[in-house]
Amino acid sequence: MSSNAPVRTYSVALEPLSEQRLADFAVAAGLSVEEALSTVLQLGLEAGEARTTVRDAQLEDIVRELRDLKLAVHVLGPSAMGAGALLAHWVAKANGGMSEDEFLATFEDSAQNEWGLAMAKAGIVVPNGAIQGAAGE
Repeated sequence: MSSNAPVRTYSVALEPLSEQRLADFAVAAGLSVEEALSTVLQLGLEAGEARTTVRDAQLEDIVRELRDLKLAVHVLGPSAMGAGALLAHWVAKANGGMSEDEFLATFEDSAQNEWGLAMAKAGIVVPNGAIQGAAGE
């Protein structure tokens, strides 16, 4: 024990396999069973704390990446949406034989297909209807 604090005694119920593993550890380490149990408990606590620290760091990384993606969507979204609307307006003005609504429908279909192909090339699976569902919201 590394502390001068009073030692408390606890009663612990162990399954036979755990009891045998503890006894084997005590013998191998040259400790009493009580010392081995204390050592194992300390090691377990340290491992649990380390795992929590790693998990917290991973969560921070994920949150940071989500913020970055959100920023990218906010930067790119208006341009992507505006380009289609502007093109539709130009096509209608140029009297290209297509109304703005017809052009927008064609543009959206093409954009969805191109996006699906780009995602497939990147190995990202886009569920069927996910793009249409997002566009219609």
